[in-house]
Amino acid sequence: MARYFIVTGEPSGDRLGALLASELLTLGHSVGGWGGSSMHDAGVDIDQDIKELKLMGWTDVVKQIPRFVKLLSDCKKHITNFKADHIILIDYGSFNLRIAKWAKRQNLKVTFYSPPKVWASRPSRIEKLKRYCDQIIVLFPFEQSYFASKNVTTEYFGHPFCNEISRHKPDPDFRERHQLTPKDIIAILPGSRSSEISRTLPIYLESIKDLQDYQACIACANDMKPLIAKILKELEHSDFHLIPEDDYYNLLLHSSLAICTSGTASLEVALFKIPQVVGYKTSSLNYHIAKRLILTKYISLVNIISDKEVVKELIQHELTYENLQANIIRVCKIDATSRIKKEYDGIISALYNTNCVKESIAAIIRV
Repeated sequence: MARYFIVTGEPSGDRLGALLASELLTLGHSVGGWGGSSMHDAGVDIDQDIKELKLMGWTDVVKQIPRFVKLLSDCKKHITNFKADHIILIDYGSFNLRIAKWAKRQNLKVTFYSPPKVWASRPSRIEKLKRYCDQIIVLFPFEQSYFASKNVTTEYFGHPFCNEISRHKPDPDFRERHQLTPKDIIAILPGSRSSEISRTLPIYLESIKDLQDYQACIACANDMKPLIAKILKELEHSDFHLIPEDDYYNLLLHSSLAICTSGTASLEVALFKIPQVVGYKTSSLNYHIAKRLILTKYISLVNIISDKEVVKELIQHELTYENLQANIIRVCKIDATSRIKKEYDGIISALYNTNCVKESIAAIIRV
């Protein structure tokens, strides 16, 4: 049996890693890694919790270069001590590309599962992926087409979150457990990093305070609970329910509308067929850097996959509570809701594969 080491620094990557690890462990392989609670719960011996790895934007990386260098050194030591045969890298591009380079020099097999979004920015990283990776597995069909146009071979087996969501069993006691009323629920998904939560959550909360027909529930990563509670206290808001991360899918299953910071959350909302408005706000410096580097027309995965505006995006200066409130009201209309859900059906059809994880692992083992 082989020894696999999974490296990710993102909450969504942690969940992807957990699915892969669970299948590998079932087959009798050994799995170590850098991840979070999902990978730990799947049975992975975690050497580094991703709570310590969260960086946001180019300026954050620049400020923390010494810490970044130390983390790289620590990761290499953990891989060496684990005596890994095969490295599986998930997202976290700036960090993981450096690990890939090192691992290749150590004659370790390298799989990049959900590679850096080179189609969105810094396409020069394609050469590093070609040079340092034995295998690249993408999660979206358009990625496979993009890489093929650059003469890079990739494999595609669907998106595993489709499977997880399709198998999710609703909790009939969800509303009672969280003391919710029969009113429709607006799910507020402010992100997983303190910087994005601090910038977006106050705007999200202000935009819905006059929507009397809804009750608001905030998806709350466990380590972000103190920050979110502080923001609510400063805004003197009390009519909101904090939903912990282990109840995240139950929240989406019971929601009629969502406001989410761009990222994997936008895709998950679509997979649950919930109308949404996407927001994003960062520092002025990060925003101006991003404008020069980002190549895509859109920032939400829903719109990128569809190559058109399926959901409204409010970015930087456009993200005001007035704009957000107006778009929430617009999305609530029956014709808008029907159109969005129809577009979601096309996305689900493109991403769903019953055997996604099993086929991915079979391909990884063959390398």
